Amino acid sequence: MRVLLLCMSCLLASVAAGDFEDLFKTDTTLLLTDESEWKVLFECLMERGPCGRYQDVKDKLLKLIGNKCEECTPEQKDLFYKTLKEFSNKYPKDYAMLNDKLLLSNVAQTTSSPS
Repeated sequence: MRVLLLCMSCLLASVAAGDFEDLFKTDTTLLLTDESEWKVLFECLMERGPCGRYQDVKDKLLKLIGNKCEECTPEQKDLFYKTLKEFSNKYPKDYAMLNDKLLLSNVAQTTSSPS
């Protein structure tokens, strides 16, 4: 599942796709290349540390996961899936813990199939 948190790159008040637009524009390169930055976001998502600048990402991501990206465009769904997959490959243990906590696999199954 590469696409985590392109979320998470995620990286995601209402569930309309437009509310998530800035989340989908998030550059996940830093999170994929700088483990210390990833750990800040990971600890935030796991509710074990402060979120700081990632608070908005967390809030939007939880809403996106909560509605299974139902309001996302097909392009956003593809990007979300690809991002989850990238994060699961780079940080497999962390991804597994996030998956247990946030049920990311349910979102990935409903958003898109791997290319």
